[in-house]
Amino acid sequence: MTDPLQGTLADVTARALRLARAGDHRARPARINGNTAILTPHRTESGHLDAADLAAQAYALALGLSSDDGHYTDGYFTAAGLGHYVPAPDNDDQPHPQDSEKHHVPGLKRWF
Repeated sequence: MTDPLQGTLADVTARALRLARAGDHRARPARINGNTAILTPHRTESGHLDAADLAAQAYALALGLSSDDGHYTDGYFTAAGLGHYVPAPDNDDQPHPQDSEKHHVPGLKRWF
């Protein structure tokens, strides 16, 4: 087992990205704000490191909302250096106008 990444959101995110970019793609434990989870570097379809996904995992962990697919983050995620929000479908099985739209979230920093 690897040593856990610990510190602030910025510290853990930067270290996780640095390790993954250096070729260390192991899942590793991380701790931010008293929350602990496993951060797992993923690859894009073209085989490159998905830095947005790894940064989003750290962001969710810092909020205590860690999830691999965004389910527990209520649809918040980062992509291309911007924060986005994709609301979950309504439970009434009726399409919601925003169900398939991405929304920018002001204030989310670019971590990569």
